[in-house]
Amino acid sequence: MSSQGESEFWTEVKMLSKLRHYHLVSLFGYSNYEEEMILIYEYMPNGTLKDHLHKLGTPLSWDQRLNICIGAARGLDYLHTCTGIEFGVIHRDVKSSNILLDDNWAAKISDLGLSKIGATNKPSTYVKTLVKGTFGYLDPNYFTTGMLTRKSDLFSFGVVLLEVLCWKRAVDGSLDEEQWGLVPWAQESIKEGNLTNIIDSGIKSQITPKCLKDSLICTRKKNKSYTVVLKPLIYSWIRYFGLTKFHPNIDELHEMKEATRSNMEISGVF
Repeated sequence: MSSQGESEFWTEVKMLSKLRHYHLVSLFGYSNYEEEMILIYEYMPNGTLKDHLHKLGTPLSWDQRLNICIGAARGLDYLHTCTGIEFGVIHRDVKSSNILLDDNWAAKISDLGLSKIGATNKPSTYVKTLVKGTFGYLDPNYFTTGMLTRKSDLFSFGVVLLEVLCWKRAVDGSLDEEQWGLVPWAQESIKEGNLTNIIDSGIKSQITPKCLKDSLICTRKKNKSYTVVLKPLIYSWIRYFGLTKFHPNIDELHEMKEATRSNMEISGVF
């Protein structure tokens, strides 16, 4: 295994052994025997979100897509706030193939090998690092400056939302040149007034342009603040579509975050 791969392996072990959330994949164990490094996760029988968007024949229903997006947003928000007010985990590689689906179609954020711990209490706070991630999902600001923030994850999550709503890949070289990149194509379509034309025809009758606009807010190059986008996005969709079963128990979330913070302090993660 390369030094980069080994670094990602141990980062994954360190992070997932301390973090606990319903929408974060669970690490059951690992093996590091005779240069063979293996991670053992909980079984995810429904594969990845990417599989169901771009590989398998039966498309996801609108309810399934919406529930998956809300679950993934919850998992991402937990990472960003799990250690309390000052610190959080920035995933750095949010994409549809890193959102796993259990037997109940609940979304589980996975692959924390590239993640970083940093101060996240202020939108302007960043971690200076070598640029890592996946082309098509990379935040342009992070790509050009190397400054990693929670908004970097937010941009990537916005790309995932566009994938879900438009049923198109983040990057697709088989399309006409102006449609290669999903984000610029969607943004240009909005400018031209073609909002409804880019939504997947299979769900077009069940949703409103609001959902697509919410996705594009996440992919703005100059996003004012992470906190004014992700949480309101989750709760506005919950209220808008009447998904009361996704409303969190605030006390339980608070206790979970405090326990996580204690575990990470004791183990010296930060």
